[in-house]
Amino acid sequence: MRYGMDGEDPMSLTAIAKSLKMSRDRTRKLEREGLEMLRRGDVQLEAYVLA
Repeated sequence: MRYGMDGEDPMSLTAIAKSLKMSRDRTRKLEREGLEMLRRGDVQLEAYVLA
């Protein structure tokens, strides 16, 4: 959603928040946490992505 993967156009945090029916701040927090997991090399996330 955010970065336009799979041929989709990138979306703003506001647009993502509206589509997921959550606040923009919550969306930003989830994005930040997800990026941090990628930076740390989270094992569970890696297993999910590779599945």
